[in-house]
Amino acid sequence: YCGGGGGYGEKMALCLAEAQRWMSEAEETYDTKHRKGHNGVGDPPVWILKPSTANKGDGIKIVHCLEEVKESLVDLPDVREWVLQRYVTNPLLI
Repeated sequence: YCGGGGGYGEKMALCLAEAQRWMSEAEETYDTKHRKGHNGVGDPPVWILKPSTANKGDGIKIVHCLEEVKESLVDLPDVREWVLQRYVTNPLLI
């Protein structure tokens, strides 16, 4: 949760800065392992962006960079809260 005082614009700026940090760290980790020939690195990080007010998969987007996150936020301006998480490409289903 990107808390803090202030209005919606200030909160959104804080959250986008945090998202950029997470996405950059994941990309750097991928780049480092990929350059070293680490086995099993897989694809570059992929993210899933979910509106917190929707259900049944409505509004879910798969994104690869912060610009795609921003575009998604503009596409659904009525949604004020989102969940951004790393997409698990090969989950273990039991």
